[in-house]
Amino acid sequence: MKIGVIGDPHFGSSYHFGHVLDNNLNSRLLDYSNTLKFAIRKAADAGAKIMMITGDLFKTCRPGTVESEAFWSILEWAFHEYGMVFYIAAGNHDMPTYSRKTVQQVATNLNGRSYIIACDTITAINLEEENLSLVLVPFFNKVTEKLETNQDILDKIESEIENLDLREKTVAVWHGLSEGTYLANYTGMEVDALSEPVIPLSLSKRFNVCVFGHVHRFTEISRDSNSLVVNIGSMEVNDFTDTGQSKYMIIVDTDAKGKDIPMDVQYIELPVVKAETIKMEVNGTIELGLKDKIDEKQVKGKIVRLQLVADEDSIATFDDNSIREYMNNLGVYKYMSTTFKTLKEDDGEEDNYGDELDLSTQGNLTMVLIEEFLKDNNLPLIPQTMSYAKDIVNKITGDMQL
Repeated sequence: MKIGVIGDPHFGSSYHFGHVLDNNLNSRLLDYSNTLKFAIRKAADAGAKIMMITGDLFKTCRPGTVESEAFWSILEWAFHEYGMVFYIAAGNHDMPTYSRKTVQQVATNLNGRSYIIACDTITAINLEEENLSLVLVPFFNKVTEKLETNQDILDKIESEIENLDLREKTVAVWHGLSEGTYLANYTGMEVDALSEPVIPLSLSKRFNVCVFGHVHRFTEISRDSNSLVVNIGSMEVNDFTDTGQSKYMIIVDTDAKGKDIPMDVQYIELPVVKAETIKMEVNGTIELGLKDKIDEKQVKGKIVRLQLVADEDSIATFDDNSIREYMNNLGVYKYMSTTFKTLKEDDGEEDNYGDELDLSTQGNLTMVLIEEFLKDNNLPLIPQTMSYAKDIVNKITGDMQL
């Protein structure tokens, strides 16, 4: 049997990265829809009739009508077009105030559609002919479970998994913070460092294939002769913490012997719009400096943010309209902003940068803010800088008395 698996869809997210189209839809909603359809087609082409989803279907638990219709209509299309059935583990974004009234109820109310199975409790669906269990593990934290510690939650999860009636082969999707992800490493695996537990490999390796959602970056965590544990990440790029990472879906062949595990697992890269932060030092005129250092290959089709290190004279040459036009001519998906850091006098410290100031997207930018920034970084209020700052404020706020 072939099974497709995708990470958190997050329909309705990252609209600030998109454009408002002629039909008043945000371009990012279309990106997300196209990525989901791509994944479904790839799964169908491989012969899959099942798609498992790691949760967080929407940006919030109460999606707008447009986002909701876009998502559920694609699942309905996939069922009629390919006979695809969807198995969904509820994520934290699917839970109103982290209560247990989750996507399970939403899916149940979709006219009782048989092609959507959504679970907000640990559930095993046994496919007897395949000798296979599909396991759905939703999001758990101290709020949802009303427990004192994260260890209590881990004990509860382990007990429920042990009580599952599982077949010989198992494929699981799990919405949680797995050991081996960058966020788990950041917390140092302290069991109560967060309001949610870090899932140890001793739990997730009980399944032949265990696919985590929740943490957005793709990471293959563990692979041995019995199991594969992978954090598949989000389906699309949601923010700059995703940086320029690729996104993937998975095709699991439960009948084939894979590399090191009892199943064959194939990663397929998704056609996502990537977000990238470009950091560099610029001396002299900002625009000329960028043209020397940025080319089309670096930014074409991407969401781009610039973080520049520059001195006061360079900052005074910054023209957001000119930079935006230049980036658009290079074919960026969207130029977001330019932020500056200034070099401080060398004081022997490793971090020799000053504070950061965003001169391109600050809707509340004022002369007071700019003056404070310059003074905090020991920069003189030279006439060129102040004159330029006034122009920036006027562009943002309209004509005003300074």
